[in-house]
Amino acid sequence: MTSYTFLSLCFLTTYYSFVLCDYYKNDSPLLNSPFNNEQIKNQLDHIHITYENIPTITREIFKKLSLVKKLEIEFCNVKSVEKNSFWGLENLRKLSLKHNLLTEIQNNTFSGTNIEELDLSDNQIERIESTAFGHMHNLRSLKLKNNRIQTYQNTWFKLTPNLCSLNLQNNFITSLPARILDRRGIWSCSIDLILSYNRIEEVDEEAFSNYKFNKLYLDHNNINVLPSKVFSNSIQIMDLKLNNNRIVCTLPEMKTVQRYDVSANLWDEKCLLEFEDKKVTTSTQEASTTERVFRYPPGRDIFPPPFHSSMGRFRYRSRPPYYMRF
Repeated sequence: MTSYTFLSLCFLTTYYSFVLCDYYKNDSPLLNSPFNNEQIKNQLDHIHITYENIPTITREIFKKLSLVKKLEIEFCNVKSVEKNSFWGLENLRKLSLKHNLLTEIQNNTFSGTNIEELDLSDNQIERIESTAFGHMHNLRSLKLKNNRIQTYQNTWFKLTPNLCSLNLQNNFITSLPARILDRRGIWSCSIDLILSYNRIEEVDEEAFSNYKFNKLYLDHNNINVLPSKVFSNSIQIMDLKLNNNRIVCTLPEMKTVQRYDVSANLWDEKCLLEFEDKKVTTSTQEASTTERVFRYPPGRDIFPPPFHSSMGRFRYRSRPPYYMRF
């Protein structure tokens, strides 16, 4: 097993329920840190580790922390996580590995856990194996924003029946397949799906079929044309963002959408006027007050902010909006 040498500076709250550790290179082994103490480890429920150098997370490091509920390992230069590294942590509900150097997520990495919230943001993830999130039946929230993911696979979520929040903002995704969560029948909750700031050009007509969305954000992509029934196949979409794409004229049916924003696209002026006069039909009473938001003229100037080494890539922000409402 790989050994690590660090000086631990840890703060323990009353009754050892929480430990906050910052590690700096020295001569004290990681596994002899305060949260490995026999008296303490069985009482900890929250561990936050920052600024350590842990290139690989193994099962040995945390296997005896059976009562921990929240584990945060951030800014620790983590490059890989071995399979089943968190096996046996039955009480673990929240896991954060953000701001590290992960490049891939292997199959069954998180098997044997009851994790509800998983944050893998701000890494360098390019590849996720097909069942990387397999057997995560309690997973409700997954954050993968600010990475380098190019290909979206619906098989990732075949065995995550309770997933209700998925954030893939600021990646390199170019297309969305049918049945984005790879589940037949009706999903168990209203979904928040954030796909802003990617490179999406193609969306399958069945991508959102039979799902109910609280948020569906497809803004700041490269979408030019959408299939006519791509949104009407869904049960309901409360908030849809299509702004800052490359749509010139044609929009799909919006009968299941309550509120949507299509501003800052490459609108043809004549088409825009025709769209203003077009009556929007709705399928539910709640959606009968559909709000349409446009921005004209359709400026698309993009300004990159300063680069930060923890980001998967640059973040882009558009010029402050000049709105017209119809």
